[in-house]
Amino acid sequence: GYEREEAIGKTSKILKSGHHDIEFYKTLWATILRGDIYRETIINRKKNGDLYYENKTITPLKDDNNTIIGFASTGKDVTMETLMHKEMERIATVDKLTGIYNRHKFEELFALESERSRRFSQPLSLILIDIDHFKSVNDTYGHDVGDEVLKTLTTVVQENIRKIDIFARWGGEEFLILSPTTDLENIQMLAEKLRLAVENAPFPKVNHITISLGISTFNTEDTFTELFKRVDQGLYYAKEHGRNQVGII
Repeated sequence: GYEREEAIGKTSKILKSGHHDIEFYKTLWATILRGDIYRETIINRKKNGDLYYENKTITPLKDDNNTIIGFASTGKDVTMETLMHKEMERIATVDKLTGIYNRHKFEELFALESERSRRFSQPLSLILIDIDHFKSVNDTYGHDVGDEVLKTLTTVVQENIRKIDIFARWGGEEFLILSPTTDLENIQMLAEKLRLAVENAPFPKVNHITISLGISTFNTEDTFTELFKRVDQGLYYAKEHGRNQVGII
């Protein structure tokens, strides 16, 4: 956005966005001052204030004695490509309706957390949530209202779990919560807290819903399939015994 007359004689600081920290620039300068070529995607700012992504290459210029006498900097605007890539990454990890993790990302994060649990001998627990009589909600009020119920439930749960808890939509009206450093006693307390929070929360159109929950804790030899089977059995128990309760396996 700068005219030639505005840019000539200025340093590249006129494009500085403020999105990179001191360490970023230290790495940049350390690279080119030792005579190496620097390549990186940088977030810069246009004259009008808009941000853009630039594939930057900075090449040290050397004389016959191999002494650095300057630098040549070239760049290509890759904003569209970068934003498209970020959106594809987001789609790959986030449930479109609720904005929380999807099934694929949850399984990936479980692999990391289960390994951490084994390594540091820390407890790890899982909750499976299912909305009671959700088919009746869709049949009676329509799928748009059903979608609003799912989004409201997501909000209620998010307000009652920790930031380190991993919350995902497993599919349909089922949700999973993976809770690091949480043993059976504490996961039971969390599940009951969530049950009451949902029971007491207002929902659009339907006013009131309840959830059934299955819980279990991770054993070091567990696969995800084995742990999920136990919480699914806990959920089945809760539903068979009247719903709106927690089943423990």
